[in-house]
Amino acid sequence: MRKTRESKKTHDARNARLNPIRKICYKLCGGIKEYNKLSPEERSRVRAEATKIIEQEKGESSWINKVLPFIKRGSTKSKPMTTRETVKVDGRREPQGWVYAICNPDNPLVLKIGKTYTDGIEDRLSEARRWGRASLLGKWYFSDALQAETLIHQRLYNHNLRVLGFEDVGKELFKCLFYEVEQAVEEAHKELEPSVSEG
Repeated sequence: MRKTRESKKTHDARNARLNPIRKICYKLCGGIKEYNKLSPEERSRVRAEATKIIEQEKGESSWINKVLPFIKRGSTKSKPMTTRETVKVDGRREPQGWVYAICNPDNPLVLKIGKTYTDGIEDRLSEARRWGRASLLGKWYFSDALQAETLIHQRLYNHNLRVLGFEDVGKELFKCLFYEVEQAVEEAHKELEPSVSEG
């Protein structure tokens, strides 16, 4: 079977698609034909300029270390896409529940540490996934989840994003490593539930 040779036009079009530097070179020169008319020295200069453009674009797209500011829109209240029904429960709210740690795998140093009641972990994960990916790092059961959460937040106070100078962030967001959270949880367990920790 004989291999057919592609035309120069097809070859150039494929290279422009597969090679981003060449694609920018063609744009800078006004097309493939104009680029091919240049001398080798001129082509080298155009390629150097195209390479600089690509390096600048890569530097700008490195968003992982940047924190984007929260932009408040006008004072008009937006309407939710769906409406939520509020269920009113009579009686006293049960104090026992979970303290949990959730993070976005794309930004693993920022953890959301909160509390929820007995069957609320899936709801918290669902809420977190509205804003991106979310992973449950850990959950710990306490007989008084609100008090445990408050104690853990106090232990991690210096890691709170608000304390670190970020504005428009929730009080449950911390910039720390997971083992620091585990230490704070362990201390809270010892203080709030000594019989469970000792046994």
